[in-house]
Amino acid sequence: MASGNTQRRVNSNRRRNGSAAQAAARTAVNAGQNQTQTARAERGRVRFVGGRYVIFLTVICAVAFLLCVYYLQQKSALTTKYENMASLQARYNTLKNDNDARYNQVVSSVTLEDVKNAAINRLGMHYPDSDHMRYYTLTDDSYVRQYTDVAEQ
Repeated sequence: MASGNTQRRVNSNRRRNGSAAQAAARTAVNAGQNQTQTARAERGRVRFVGGRYVIFLTVICAVAFLLCVYYLQQKSALTTKYENMASLQARYNTLKNDNDARYNQVVSSVTLEDVKNAAINRLGMHYPDSDHMRYYTLTDDSYVRQYTDVAEQ
């Protein structure tokens, strides 16, 4: 028969082996509980952050909406200005073309012969005589520019 010490050792070994299995089971249960507690804590945190996050997103969406409205207003104003500028350019081109046409009409309707006849007959002008001509003497430090030849009579 075995002594009392031997029995105690066997029982203690059984307890140790059993306690190891129990400890492993407890660890698995604790891990499951920890996961559940972690999930609950995360859900609680999400709910807590969720309120702030919803308010933050609402403010951001409102700001983005207002910026979009402002952008569309500015784009509309710019488009209106471009359309106004295009109409003013078209009006300017029309007026310029009309002015050029009238200028050409006036220039082509009057000849130098008509100007000469009007000056002589209506205004009493005549060609200059020799008494109407003046001669100037030049000093060394002055000059005269002659752009065209003077016709001799």
